[in-house]
Amino acid sequence: MEKNALIDVDYNPQEKCIFLYLLKGLIKDREFKPYFYVDAPPEEIERFLEENHKELLDRIEKMETTEKIVINRDLKSRDRIIRKNVTRVVVRYPKDVPKLRVLRELGEIYEHDIPFTKRYLIDNDLVPMVYYRNIEDRERREIVSKEIPELKAVAFDMEVYCRGREPVVDKDPILMVSFYSQGMKKVLSYKPFEHECLELVKDERELIKRTVEILKDYNLIYTYNGDNFDFPYLVKRAKYLGVKIPMEIRISRGGMYLRSYIPGRIHLDLYPIVRRMLNLSKYTLEEVCYELFGVRKLEVGHGNIGRLWEEGDSNLVEYSLQDAYYTYLVGEYFLPLEVMFSRIVNQTLFEVSRMSSSQMVEYLLLKHSYRK
Repeated sequence: MEKNALIDVDYNPQEKCIFLYLLKGLIKDREFKPYFYVDAPPEEIERFLEENHKELLDRIEKMETTEKIVINRDLKSRDRIIRKNVTRVVVRYPKDVPKLRVLRELGEIYEHDIPFTKRYLIDNDLVPMVYYRNIEDRERREIVSKEIPELKAVAFDMEVYCRGREPVVDKDPILMVSFYSQGMKKVLSYKPFEHECLELVKDERELIKRTVEILKDYNLIYTYNGDNFDFPYLVKRAKYLGVKIPMEIRISRGGMYLRSYIPGRIHLDLYPIVRRMLNLSKYTLEEVCYELFGVRKLEVGHGNIGRLWEEGDSNLVEYSLQDAYYTYLVGEYFLPLEVMFSRIVNQTLFEVSRMSSSQMVEYLLLKHSYRK
């Protein structure tokens, strides 16, 4: 049996099942269901819902009593960790869990806030970014290699015309997009420049389509602040221009920042990684490159991009290409460490790269507590 590696996990609401994206292929798991625990017996839960929230009864697939180790909330007790009988409530879909939090009126609820895909990895003891044999069979699968899987990686960066401090979607176009990977370096633009790496496209619409076309060839995409800028701006600009993007890009908010997720691919935004790993006065790509590699990349100044574009200055193309090149280098520098974190806490590279150190510890404890 050929070895394979897990690179991403997602819940697909259309097919109502877990999608396991592998280095080669896709597995759909329709058996695993969301669940949480309630400190109340099943009959009391059923009676409470029947009397107060009858519409929620159909959300529950089954209930069973089980023993769990929980924190004793009685501060006067010397035994702060106790064994207790609680009810395991299994529901149909992940969206049902928040609706059933009304059960906290009966007693404490446990593990209701663990995201479904993260729960899946922990419960099934699936380790991302290692090679398995028989990965599709829980009883027979085994780890055969801890080499970093052979991912096809690319870095990309966008340059946007900016008339003010921040670009405005309905006014400021994307000017060029640069890419760097092993064996490929390219800058897309709809304005001709004298540069060997330039690929000329018809207009901004064609630029967006070609960008997505290139990205679809890779399963690891490096960006520097792509969560908050590159992907959101690309999506918004495409919508403004009426361009249909043939690749799902989900933009969501995670705390103070955005998250740009592409199902089945690993988007590794290096900005939060650098913020976690390096102590710098400024976290520009220029400062990061100097700290890690001792080099100063070409800098043109954010406020000069529009002028260089109008003048047809090829330094703008080189600047954009260097952004992609050094983003790639920073990505390759941190990739082995992030892979180790992913394996330790049993979470995908996309998720763990956006976690703080304390969040990693939390999931490590969750992983070990489940095993006990």
